[in-house]
Amino acid sequence: MELNEVIDILTKNDKFIIIGHEEPDGDCLGSQLGMAYFLRRLGKQALVYSPGPFKRNEIAFLAGQFEQDIPPTEKLNNPLAVVMDCSTADRTGQLANQIAGLPTLVIDHHTSGHPFGDYRYIDSTCPATTILVHRIIKAMGEEVSQQEAELLYLGLCTDTGFYRHLESGQSEAFQVSADLVAAGANPKKTFAKMYSGKSFGSQKLIGRLLGRMESYYEGQVVVTYEDASDRFELDIQNRDSDSLYQMLQAIDDVEAIILIREDTIYNGSVGLRSRTTVDMGEMAKIFGGGGHKRAAGFAYEGKRDDIKAQLIQLFKKPEFRLPPKE
Repeated sequence: MELNEVIDILTKNDKFIIIGHEEPDGDCLGSQLGMAYFLRRLGKQALVYSPGPFKRNEIAFLAGQFEQDIPPTEKLNNPLAVVMDCSTADRTGQLANQIAGLPTLVIDHHTSGHPFGDYRYIDSTCPATTILVHRIIKAMGEEVSQQEAELLYLGLCTDTGFYRHLESGQSEAFQVSADLVAAGANPKKTFAKMYSGKSFGSQKLIGRLLGRMESYYEGQVVVTYEDASDRFELDIQNRDSDSLYQMLQAIDDVEAIILIREDTIYNGSVGLRSRTTVDMGEMAKIFGGGGHKRAAGFAYEGKRDDIKAQLIQLFKKPEFRLPPKE
């Protein structure tokens, strides 16, 4: 749907339940809270929910701003459900059942997944969902408040890796950044939230993951894993995956990165990253996940080594073929 149709829906409705995906990142939470504060500023009711958990270091401080339970319908009669930064209904976890039957608007920028919702505002060329929220605010003739600016800027910076992942033609990110900084967002403080405050255990974990690296396809694919026991041995509350991906992408010839995280020996999650051509969003989709072309992920059931073997074999398929080495 077009932006003007989104504006029409938001204008006509006065009650909203705003949800996001499991294991949320800054873009998910920033877009949820930014939208909620904006709607409240317009005199509307907006309740914000997250399935959690808040494992990422840069967003842990936001956990207290989310409701714990979906209210019964008599508490918020006939609301519109707004799902932010989520490419498939399954990624909302237990919240999917709790908004079942409600009219649903999806606002997202992922390139893959399974379409859902009654209304969909999707722009896969946009590097962050918080940019879409900024578009909505401006299209409704409003300016961004300082509180909204800080949240939207955090989301923009986390999904772009503080601009590292932007490509040619994505200048809107800088235009939006300028507006958010003018409204009160602080780049220095945002950077500190993203890249400082690491725990001793999280940095030891990075050392373990680096020590477990395996190389495939003449060094173009790197695989590593987090053992189910690591989190308990190192007393890790929040993960620091972004720093690990930066280190691995700095290796010569690396095109694709696979990070397998065991929750137990029977299940876990996988993070996928690519440098240039391989579409990780489509690869994750095979396993029921989704994401961007360059960054995606999925949850899995089964043994870690079995998942690793399946992923490594996928690079032999034409749609995931690695680029020729220079």
